[in-house]
Parts: sequence; structure tokens; C-alpha cells
Amino acid sequence: MASPVAAVAGAPAGFRVVLRNRNFTYLWSAQLLSQIAQNLINYAVLVKVEELSHSTTQVAVTIVAFILPAVIFGPIAGVFVDRMDKKAILVYTNLLRGVATLGFVFLGGSLPAIYVILFVSSAINQLFSPAEGASIPMLVKRDQLLNAMSLFSVTFYSAVVLGFIILAPMAIKLAGLDVAFYLTVAMYGAAAGLCVVLPGRTVRIRAVPAPHEPPHAGWHVESRSQFLNDLVYILDKPELTAAIIQLTLISTLLLIMGEVAPGFTNRVLNLSAEDTAYVFLPMGAGLLAGMLSTGRLITVVPKQLLTRISVTAIGVLMFGIGISPPLSNIGSRLTQAAGFRPHAANWLVGVDLFLFLLLGIAFAYVLVPAQTLVQELAGDEVRGRVISIQLMVSSAFTII
Repeated sequence: MASPVAAVAGAPAGFRVVLRNRNFTYLWSAQLLSQIAQNLINYAVLVKVEELSHSTTQVAVTIVAFILPAVIFGPIAGVFVDRMDKKAILVYTNLLRGVATLGFVFLGGSLPAIYVILFVSSAINQLFSPAEGASIPMLVKRDQLLNAMSLFSVTFYSAVVLGFIILAPMAIKLAGLDVAFYLTVAMYGAAAGLCVVLPGRTVRIRAVPAPHEPPHAGWHVESRSQFLNDLVYILDKPELTAAIIQLTLISTLLLIMGEVAPGFTNRVLNLSAEDTAYVFLPMGAGLLAGMLSTGRLITVVPKQLLTRISVTAIGVLMFGIGISPPLSNIGSRLTQAAGFRPHAANWLVGVDLFLFLLLGIAFAYVLVPAQTLVQELAGDEVRGRVISIQLMVSSAFTII
């Protein structure tokens, strides 16, 4: 009999199939709105801090204030999510993040207040993400899980481009910071409304006591014991461990690329920082193309092998982007020797755009198989906690 992982690998259904599932579409739409809102906030807060302090140190503190809650609360959040009604968590976390965002409008003149609000908002998000991830397998059929995860991965990383690189700069430039924050509040409210219509019975998992703790153990004792047991659970599954490491690597690289993107566009490609969205558009196109083709590719290439090959390819491509300036000069000289007179910068932009396209494809060939393995190899009773640990590890590496 084929394993569940093999069954998912052979899934023939596409995005349109899973989107015909009304409940899944509600959850996916809520994810789209909340992720765009979160990335819009991230950009707007960085701009706000820069305006108030003109200090890269304060900007770094802002980033830490957002990331730190995942390290502190991630394991506890996973235990909580696996014992509570996931529909309620999805609704209330969106509402609470919307309320927290209003704090940036009314208390945004104080740096300490901004840090506290950002920390609280990020702490709330530690409940939303695992509840959302653990709800997906409860809303779709097993043979559609790969396609569902592909769509969620496309949405997650597209939201980074839409929210952080395109929508946030546009909204702030045209209407100002406060309007950007109000827009975010509206998005969180709409996401909460979409989660309200989800069926409650599909988002509840029975409470499971820690394997080595009595049911009456205190919350802190149980959480600590559960966290250690979950770590052992993950480490005992080499494929699950490898998938989490790969997802951590990719999420860290994407965050770093998002932070350096404007500077890279301006100082390396000699373009305006406002052109960042256009420069990185090929990577988004490659990410989308890779995610759309993963389902078919994974039927002939095992998921574990595909992720390992793709991680190696990412390393090669990142090295290529790093040495692209001298490569562009060589290409320009060769072209001039053939009788043409192109500018070296044109070669540089062309080479990097092509490398970004390939990089997006390689990212997709890691993200989708690895995330699907996490969903499949983590049982229903521990999936929320495993996802929380995955987010915690990613955040910890980002801080380092």
C-alpha cells in the first residue's frame, strides 16, 4: 500500500480543484489578506522608526521586536493551538492584530510604544500561523494536500512581494503612514470575517496530554514537557527534521533578500530603489512557475531528492548573483569586441534578472515539498506544535 506521502506526491488535482472547496477558499482568502497586512505593517513600521530615529540600530531593534516572540512563545503557542478550537483562534487573532495596529496610529510617536505594540502583535501571530497550518489538512482531501500547500506557499511569498515591496511603498507614498495602517486594520477585519464562516467542527482537535505527564499537570509543566517531547518526536523522524531545516534556510534567505533588496537595486544595479519591485519580479515569476510545476515533477523525483538538489542549486545561484558584476563586465567586453556597444549595466541587470528567475524556481522546489512533508509526517495531534517549532527555529536563526 502506498504511503500517505506517496499518495500526496501523485496528486493530480490543481489549484482550481482545491479552490472549489468553499471552506478552503475562505481560509486561503483569509491567509492572503492577513499576510499582505502583516507585510504592509512590517514595511510601514520600519519607515516610521527610520523617520523617528534615523538610526540603523533602532531599525535592527524593530526587526528583533517582531521576530523575538516566535522564539519565546512558539512552543507554548503550539501546545495551546492543539488543544483549542482553531476557528476561534483564527478569528480572534485577526481581530486582535487589527486592534494592535491602531496603536501605531495613536501611539506611533514613541519608539518604546512601537516596540511594545510590534512585540504584542507578533506574539498574537504565533497563535494564528500554526492554527492556520494545522487547519489545512482538515479542510482538504489527502490527495489534494500537495496542491493546497502549493497554493498557500505561493500566497505566503507572493504576499511578501505584494505587501512589503509593492503595496506598502505605494500606499505610504500616495496617502501616508496612517492610511497604510488603517488599510491594514481593514484587511485584518476582512480576514476575521472569512474565518467566522469556517466550520467549527473541522478545526477542533481533542486535547492530548503529554506522553510523560499526568492529565492534571500544571500548564507550565505540561508545556515544557510537551515541548521536549515534540523535539524528540521531530528528531526521531530524519525526513521531518531535514524538511524543517530546509524551510528554515529558505525563510532566512528570503528575509535577508527582502531587507537588502532596495540597497542591492540601488548600489549594485545602479537603479532607483523604487525599481526594486520590478527587479525582483522575475524571482516571483519563477516562484510561481516552480510551485505550479512541483506537483507534476514530484511524481518522478522523490521529494527529499528534489529539495536537496534545489538547495544546492540555490547556493550556486546565490554565488552567481554575488559575482554577477565582474561577469557583466566580461560580457560587455566580449560584446564590444564583436562590434556592439552595450553598457555594462545592461549586462548586469540582464544576468541578475535571469538568475533571480532560476532562484525563484529553486526556492519553490524546496518550499512546497518540504512544507508538504511537514504536514504529512506530523500527525494530527502534534501538527500545530510542530509548525510552531518550525516557526520558532526559523525566527531564532533570523535573529542570529
